[in-house]
Amino acid sequence: MVSAVVVVSLQACSGSSKGASGKGTPTTRETAAANAPTSVTIGYGFDNQGGFNFDPMLSVQTIAAYIQHLVLGGLFSYAPDGTLLPGLASGFNVVSPMVADVTLRPNLTFQDGTPLTAYVVKEDIERTATNKGSIGVTVIRPTSRGGQLRSIDVLSPTQLRFTMSTPVSSELVYLLASSEGVVVDPKQFSSPSLATAPNGAGPYKVVSYTPNQQMVLTASSSYWDAKETTIKNVNIDAVSIQSPTTGINEVTTGQLDYYNAYQADTASVLAAAKGNIVADVTPSSTQYVWFNICKQPYKTVTAAQVAGLGDLKVRTAMNLMVDRDALNQAVYDGKSEPRTQNWLKSESFYDPSLASAFSYDPAKAKTLMAQSGFPHGFSFTVVVNVTPTVTRMAQYLQQQWAQLAIKMNILDSTNIGADWFLGLKGPAVMTNFIGVGLFKLASTYDASSRNNACGWTQQQPYVNTLVATSPNDQAMLKTTWQASAQNVAATQSEIMLDWGVNQQLYNKSKLAHVVYTTDGLGTPLLDPTRTT
Repeated sequence: MVSAVVVVSLQACSGSSKGASGKGTPTTRETAAANAPTSVTIGYGFDNQGGFNFDPMLSVQTIAAYIQHLVLGGLFSYAPDGTLLPGLASGFNVVSPMVADVTLRPNLTFQDGTPLTAYVVKEDIERTATNKGSIGVTVIRPTSRGGQLRSIDVLSPTQLRFTMSTPVSSELVYLLASSEGVVVDPKQFSSPSLATAPNGAGPYKVVSYTPNQQMVLTASSSYWDAKETTIKNVNIDAVSIQSPTTGINEVTTGQLDYYNAYQADTASVLAAAKGNIVADVTPSSTQYVWFNICKQPYKTVTAAQVAGLGDLKVRTAMNLMVDRDALNQAVYDGKSEPRTQNWLKSESFYDPSLASAFSYDPAKAKTLMAQSGFPHGFSFTVVVNVTPTVTRMAQYLQQQWAQLAIKMNILDSTNIGADWFLGLKGPAVMTNFIGVGLFKLASTYDASSRNNACGWTQQQPYVNTLVATSPNDQAMLKTTWQASAQNVAATQSEIMLDWGVNQQLYNKSKLAHVVYTTDGLGTPLLDPTRTT
């Protein structure tokens, strides 16, 4: 475990500057703000993952963190590459693997002028931690409720200390960039006004909100960085996640200026890129289709159900039968890249020496299958989260593995949580996964995570190191991530497919320079405070 003291003062994306005369001169962002459009209209899936809620205590999933941060404000946020960015907090201090300090910016207030101090943040996080039960994140839960948060102490009006019962202080800091770090005015804890008219501390305040239909925001003058907010008015219109084509059409017709088309078919997104419409489609380092397998009997999964999945040569052969480049071309129009580990090729933690462990080699696959304990094949069931992308990939794998005499039975599921993560209706699962930073590993293979439904323990040492290592200790993080990837390659513990894609559509005649922030899962979304 890491025991060194690491002090991190996160640098804001901009700041004020002074000229030689001492008079204030415009910053780059202040100049950009003067040239930015006065308003932007965004398409947003209010119906995603159980519906939107301002209250972080009641948010079913962390996608709501995007709007929560715009209005309520959050301690930190995630950059598109997964690193931490300052928000209401200016920095953190990893005192030890069990202790972390967080420092707030001075003179913070809510929109009505009420001071926002460390005492308020303590009250907020304790409320969320004690009552939020929909997500199995034990690091934010108090020890009295089976969690790992021992105490929150106020060291000064701008500084808090978090003490953990286990060495997970860095995981706690990282979690504070999601909904768990969103700040609610205590006066609204029990007020119905929080649902539609929150008194926030973020860059925007609510002008009007028709639940799950439309939200109108305007820049807040009380925000700590208000003078550098570029777009002053934001309209957020509902686009159902069940109808991504609607969002695409509304960008092309001018009803929307921007739409995150994550749920849409990639070919449809690219086809919309005509005239002033830009389709920004890039590989995602936070989204992919996860094919996880039980490699041994566990709970209700028997040895007969696991069958060949428990054989290393079989798992290797299965991976060798996956043509990831062809799959990328068929599903993502070539805009993604093969996933061989938890980082993209362009990212610093990527280990290029491991890519060959997940190459496409049908001849070698058949040789390994013949040498395995299942030379004549076997059958197994995979529980598939029904989405167009996952279903297409499942059908492809079914055809490929049939060449190895492996029969994969597909069990379609519209409730993957009940059917696999809790119900284990088969020894394998295919589902969409979204995770950022250390949660790419901690949420899949930590012993306390429900996602680790097969009880795989070989990744636990790497999880333990990541959650105790400061987000600023790049050397240790790189060593740990690469060791984790080496273990996956050696054990062939997952069926590796392709990364997903980030799909953004926007009108360049309205938005000349688009900048992205993220939601609570690291998915890029338009940042109206910096876009021009």
